[in-house]
Order: sequence, then structure tokens, then C-alpha cells
Amino acid sequence: MATTLMRNTAPREHPGRYYGFTSAVAVLAIVGAGFTAVRAGAFDGGAFDVPFAFWLTAGLAVIAELRPTRWGGLWMSPIASIYLVYVLATMVTWGFLPALIAQSAAMSLLVAQIHASGWRMVFNLSQQGLALCVAWFVWNGIAGGTTWNGDAIELIAVFAAGTSWMLTSTALVAGRQSLRTGRPWRELALDWLKSEWALRATQIAIAPILATAAMSSWWLVAASAIPIFSVYRILQTAADREREADHDPLTGLLNRKGFQEVVDGKLADAAETKTAVAVLILDLDRFADVNSALGHEVGDQLLVELAKRFTTDKPPGKEIAHLGGDEFAFVWSELDGMTDPM
Repeated sequence: MATTLMRNTAPREHPGRYYGFTSAVAVLAIVGAGFTAVRAGAFDGGAFDVPFAFWLTAGLAVIAELRPTRWGGLWMSPIASIYLVYVLATMVTWGFLPALIAQSAAMSLLVAQIHASGWRMVFNLSQQGLALCVAWFVWNGIAGGTTWNGDAIELIAVFAAGTSWMLTSTALVAGRQSLRTGRPWRELALDWLKSEWALRATQIAIAPILATAAMSSWWLVAASAIPIFSVYRILQTAADREREADHDPLTGLLNRKGFQEVVDGKLADAAETKTAVAVLILDLDRFADVNSALGHEVGDQLLVELAKRFTTDKPPGKEIAHLGGDEFAFVWSELDGMTDPM
């Protein structure tokens, strides 16, 4: 799995193609959003002629990303987002432009929290903007541009629109990752679908329920947040359990299993970018004497204090692990050579 730092970098072999692809997606997103907004009649009767229920829905979409779920199992993203359910419900209820506004606000907050670079933020906003354009045309083509009332045709239309959003987003991200890693586009897209299809399918299935609630009363929108955020809590619990599997409970650092996974990922990244990786193993001398003389509780306190000091001002590209007992391990990536300061 690529690290967050690596997702912010371009391949050294062909950065022009990489940034060219990103720029092309951004241009297509701007043109596509403008064209779709005009086709959707967003400017005919006022772009913001929407009820309070919209602002509540958009607000919940943003709130959903205030504390994103960090999910190591997701291949393309370090976090699992749930704003798609609000975006789809907004699109089928109030139209394309309000949905685009809600999606862009939620996505901006999301990428800011994962410390994405400026160009990556532009790409992610553009990628999902294009996905929303495709979703609207699918929705409009099947439902005929009607206002949501929950009939069978519209239900099929929203499922098709959500699926098209997911596939378009996957295709664009897989294309970018293929340029960065050299792996086949199809292989990358399938990896993503295998890891995220259940999460996205759940959000798509909930969207019609939220849309029906929004058309009835704004307080039903507020009430619908309970089951939606219950899904979030389930994700958070699963993510916490996954984190416990590769982190040391005493120090909070990576354990041996987690460290091995990080090293494997950094070595793969280094092979792509032609950079070096350094690993350091630190063994505490006479740590057993501390446990014998002062007790294991004091020994544990010493390990915790060392972990705090090791992680103070930790630079990007550096990961630290407690391998057990008196052993710590460090790994650095993105080094230009063995003389690069660590």
C-alpha cells in the first residue's frame, strides 16, 4: 500500500505524463461541471433556491468528514469517507449544482485532514467532480429529470447513478496510480473495487432513503443521520480493531507486524521512485536491570517515555516501531542516498 507521503509525489521517471494527466482531469472537470450545470438548469431559477433541508444535508456531509475513519485496508485511500450518501441524495432531490457544492466542501475538508499536497487536492476535487457529472447524466437519462418521489424507476436510476459515480472515480484514480506505479490500470481498479465496494454500495443504498426523508421534512433528515452515523461507528470500530492488530498497546507505536508491512510498502515505493530506504534497530542496554531493580511498571513507563521522545517532531517518511521488550525500530524513506541526513 502506498504511503500518504508517496501519494503526494510524482514518479521521477515521467513526471510530465503524471502531471499532464492530473491537469487534463482538472480541465475536464471544470468544463464538465459547467456543461452539466447548464444542462441541469442550475442557473434558470437561481442556483441557491433550495430549502433548509438542503443546508442541513450539506452540513451533515461536511460534519461526516470532521473525524474521518482511518482505514488501513483501503488500497487507494488512508480513510473511509461517508459523504457520498449525502451527495447522491442532494443530487436527486435538489439538482446537480447543490450536490457539487456539498461534495466539494466535504472533499476539501477530507483531503486537508490527510495533509494532501495542493495538486493532489485539485485532482481529488476534479476526479469526484467528473464522477458527479457522469452520475447526473445517468440519473437524468433514466429518471427523465423529474423531482425525486421514490418510484421504482427513480430507485433504479439512483442506484445506477451511484454505481457510475463509483466506477468513474475508480477509473480516474487507477489511471493516476498506474502512471505513478507502473502497474496495469485494470489491476489497480479491481484492487480498489474489492476493498471498497461494500462501503460504497451501502452508501448508495441509503441515499434514496435520505432523499425521501429530505422531501418530507428537514427533521427527518436530521433523524436519518442516526443510522448513517451508525455505519460510521461500525467502520470506526473495525478500523480500531485493525489498528490494534499492528500497533503496540503500550507505546502506541507500530508492532513487529505493522512495521514489516510499512517497510514492505516503503521498499516498493523506493523501487518506483529510485530512492533509498534506511532501517535502524535500537536495543536498550541493561533494560532487564531496570525491570529487576525498579519493577516492570517503571520499565513500562520508561518505554512509553522513550516512545514519546522518538515521535517528537517526527519528520515525514519516518516510521517508528516497538518490536517488543527493549527493541525499537526506525525506517526512513525518500532518501537520496546513504549520505542523506536522517
